[in-house]
Amino acid sequence: MALNKDEILALADKREVRTVTIDGYGDFLLKEMSGIDRDALEESMLRITGDRATPNLVNARAKLVAACLVDEDGERIFTSIPDVSNLGKLPAKVLGRLWEESTDLNGLTDEDVAELAGNSEAADSGASTSD
Repeated sequence: MALNKDEILALADKREVRTVTIDGYGDFLLKEMSGIDRDALEESMLRITGDRATPNLVNARAKLVAACLVDEDGERIFTSIPDVSNLGKLPAKVLGRLWEESTDLNGLTDEDVAELAGNSEAADSGASTSD
């Protein structure tokens, strides 16, 4: 039987939370992004000029990790631009591991990452905000 409206909307509360342990650094909690979070992340990785979109990969790993790192209550820890900038200062192996776990947790494929990086024609499609 198909899910009804209330059952579908209740899925927002069922996002997966994963503990990632990095030896020598500690435990990190990552929470699956919502659709709104993913859209905001993708938008932050594009620089739109007129009707053209180009990749904005400045601190891209930190942006994804910041969208997923949560505290024990499931609330995002890094929410401001300075927070995300500071997160990018983590050791590359730590940030890289958290990024890998975040991509896996959110079902981001290599193609999704390539699209965000502008290595796909799809990165330019739909960039115009005029209808």
